[in-house]
Amino acid sequence: DGRPEFILNTDATLYPGFSGGPLVNMAGQVVGLLNLTLGRGQGVALGAPILSHVAEALLTHGQVKRGYLGISTQSVALPEKLRAALGLTQERGLLIVGVGADSPAEGGGLLLGDTLLALGGQPVEDADALRRRLRAMQAGQVVTLSLLRGGQRQEVTVTLGAQE
Repeated sequence: DGRPEFILNTDATLYPGFSGGPLVNMAGQVVGLLNLTLGRGQGVALGAPILSHVAEALLTHGQVKRGYLGISTQSVALPEKLRAALGLTQERGLLIVGVGADSPAEGGGLLLGDTLLALGGQPVEDADALRRRLRAMQAGQVVTLSLLRGGQRQEVTVTLGAQE
């Protein structure tokens, strides 16, 4: 819908007491929730899509359970020759630089050095795309990850954990 996903920077001056107020665009639409603490004194707002997700989860389940894999990643360019050889159209993937102990990723067999290409059939080229995909999924859901491992494409099945 064209609205920002997570954190919005604003040049609005946030005086004490302004946190929790709406950030509106010129059309009068709420695009975020002002937060003085999160920005450490700078003007920031939580984006309306994340607010909607949290409100829906609270109304439905009484809590927010975010699906998670338990990995640390870094966006990397996929070499053109490798993309051509594997028939990949995306230009970037997420290099796995950390796998949490006892995490869903570890249980699913993900390894340091794997490059995550897709989650649930949807490409992920950066950490924001991964977070958006995970946010749309439920804890306990079984998902298929598409990876590059040793220059070969592999599919791995992982059961998402819950992170509150």
